[in-house]
Amino acid sequence: MKQSECNNQKLLMTHLLALEVGRKRYSSSTRFIHMNHNDLENEHTIPVYENICFVLALLKTKTMKNILEAKDLLERLFAFFTEEGFPVYLHEYPRCHSYVNSLKILTVFLEIHSSNQKILDEKKIRSCIEQLFKNCKPLEEKKNLDAFHYQVLLCFWKKKKINFDFNEKDSSEKLSRLFLISHFVTEAQRKDLIQKIAFYYHEAFGYIGPCQSEVQEKNALKPNLLDPIFSPKNCFDHPIFLQASLLKPLQIAKSKKINVEGWHIEKSSFFAYALKLQNIPKVCSKQEHIFRLLFKNHSFVLQDFYRSVVSKAKANTVWIEFFLKDFFDDISFYYTFDTEDTFRVNGKKGTTFQLGDHLEIVTKTVRLNIRFQKVEGEGKFFGHFLRGNRPSQKYTKNSLVAFDRIISLRSVRSKGNCRLLAEITINEQKR
Repeated sequence: MKQSECNNQKLLMTHLLALEVGRKRYSSSTRFIHMNHNDLENEHTIPVYENICFVLALLKTKTMKNILEAKDLLERLFAFFTEEGFPVYLHEYPRCHSYVNSLKILTVFLEIHSSNQKILDEKKIRSCIEQLFKNCKPLEEKKNLDAFHYQVLLCFWKKKKINFDFNEKDSSEKLSRLFLISHFVTEAQRKDLIQKIAFYYHEAFGYIGPCQSEVQEKNALKPNLLDPIFSPKNCFDHPIFLQASLLKPLQIAKSKKINVEGWHIEKSSFFAYALKLQNIPKVCSKQEHIFRLLFKNHSFVLQDFYRSVVSKAKANTVWIEFFLKDFFDDISFYYTFDTEDTFRVNGKKGTTFQLGDHLEIVTKTVRLNIRFQKVEGEGKFFGHFLRGNRPSQKYTKNSLVAFDRIISLRSVRSKGNCRLLAEITINEQKR
């Protein structure tokens, strides 16, 4: 199969995925999509943005039945449109206070308008677009991704050229947004972005680039909007894929290795990881990571931002050095545990360990060997293998539910500054 045919097939599957995800959240009583951005188990609220994305998904099928359904849904959504835009959820009407929500909805309306569906009320759609541009105008004053997003859409609408270059720390969320708005610039302008995204994705494990805003949902990583194109094996039923109706055809060349400043990224057939090479102690977002290793149905991460860390890596081995002071919190690695996995200390099953012990986690596909050593200073340290949740865990309804296992090392007695080294080796587990 040719590359272009393969990409078109992926795109078709992506639009069908958006339709399927929408149908599962469609209420026959209200005839709207029901979901909540902060609580996936809440099926009472009706978000406007996702419903308009569903309109686009229906239009993309190009069948008369779905187009008529899309027209009906759009007309009912217009009833909640005010001079300030749309509300985030229908029950908030007439309060429409979110510039970002207006910006996201504007993106979908521009796509609906450019699809040239004559059965829709074009005059009403153009009027809506013009009003949304006015609502989003305050974003111009900011110097962030929202302001850049607005400028790209405005230049597209006014048929002006724009320099498609936005410098900010890479993250899956940022790259997804840039990918969506890249549909409004030329193929040549988006070439470098596509090349970078292709490098940051692993076909089996999804996004493995710099980890600035990665979220855990129960025992799985939150999926990414670009998974259906770059990592289809990583897709499952999730509300985020309602936005997949916005994705367009693209040419994906073979990814080339990219030097990412401040990060080491490694990919293989059975694992992939991103490692931050140096960390200065500061209070950071709970979604940031120093080290994130992905392998089949598992993730192994370090989210420790309260002490200096220097890291290095070579192929399947990672070294992370911690600079500790008199008092410090636990050093904690978080790991999604399966009941068939085993944890060993010096070759035997155990739940506690000390410096110098050989720790081993054995799964169906990977064997992790971990060892903590003291490089400099004095102190006594003790380690535990226990249950808990990583800082990036989004599910907080029940604090008694633990989705992770924690390899935790704490100080029993310390004197002055101390340096500890964690060595992690990743090997394939032969069956």
